[in-house]
Amino acid sequence: MSTSYRPIFVAFATTVILLLALSTAAFAATGILGDIFAAVTRGQPGIGSTQAIVDNDYFAEVVSNESNGMSLRAYYVDSKEIGFDFTLSGADVPDGFDMLYIGAFTLVITESNGTVNTWDWLIDRENDVESRTFPGGHFFQDWKNNLYEYEPSEGMDFQVGAHAAKISDDIYNVSVIVTFYGVNVPIGDKAHIAVGDLTFIYFDNEKDDIPNDEYISLSGSWSFDIDIDEKFGEAAALSYAPVESYEAQGIRVTSATVLPTVFRIEAIIDFEKSGLGNPANAERAREMGTNPVKLDMLELYVYVVVDGNNPYSLWSSGYTEAVDGVAACWFEIESSMYFDAPENLTLRLESLGGTTIDIALTRS
Repeated sequence: MSTSYRPIFVAFATTVILLLALSTAAFAATGILGDIFAAVTRGQPGIGSTQAIVDNDYFAEVVSNESNGMSLRAYYVDSKEIGFDFTLSGADVPDGFDMLYIGAFTLVITESNGTVNTWDWLIDRENDVESRTFPGGHFFQDWKNNLYEYEPSEGMDFQVGAHAAKISDDIYNVSVIVTFYGVNVPIGDKAHIAVGDLTFIYFDNEKDDIPNDEYISLSGSWSFDIDIDEKFGEAAALSYAPVESYEAQGIRVTSATVLPTVFRIEAIIDFEKSGLGNPANAERAREMGTNPVKLDMLELYVYVVVDGNNPYSLWSSGYTEAVDGVAACWFEIESSMYFDAPENLTLRLESLGGTTIDIALTRS
């Protein structure tokens, strides 16, 4: 493992995934089992489900799985998110880093019937290129040459997030979270993970031992193979259904399912009939050459209300079809609700224009 210093370029993928209104207050750490997933459960934003996963033992510990100074210690799996917890030894990284990202990552899942699914992630900072390939599609962005490709189709698109926490002088807990969007991913029987090039980012840094006052990159390659614990495949999804029909208001909830890491809602929404659409978006969409529903979705906020509070808010959303303002939408809310799922809750839809629609749901 070598340490290199380069001008940092952090790439943000331009995709149909809408990352909105992250709520972290409800996911504050309430206790950590040892230092498993410590990097994620210590108040890091955007990874809300992990604390509940740790608290409810929805993870598997790993013994003696080491690669070039990095050890896989624990993991969890469901069809929307997979988390890996590592210990990295021998890392000479100054204190005070603000974030961590991974330059290269590969995940291979083998199902019991022999089907092999592969996800590859690469960020090339020197050439300003980001790419990811996944079953059913791919994404590619070359900023220098102004090239862009995205084929989501019905593919298993994904993102990779990483966080780190210092354990001792040269030992770090590194957690890697793989999140899948749009469709559920088979949990499978076996997994292969390859991690490469960790970059620690420093904001407003004045440390003398960071040449560019921005980052330190650890060049390396680490790979692991695991047999996925059967308990993850046995975890049942929880379903909710509307208490009454809301079709008169232009909304039909077709599915509401809670997994350990996410609450996914699928619905048919008539944006004009419901009042959730913005009439001005039709003209804006014509000028932009896009569908007005895309703009209406950007202005739509989604919450799950429990006991009169709004602890769970939208993480990602999209639509699979839209005709004349009527769209087949999906919304995913990152949630620890799975482990203490209430019998009743409220799905709240709010438009930027001020329309609010509450939909009562009950366990089915």
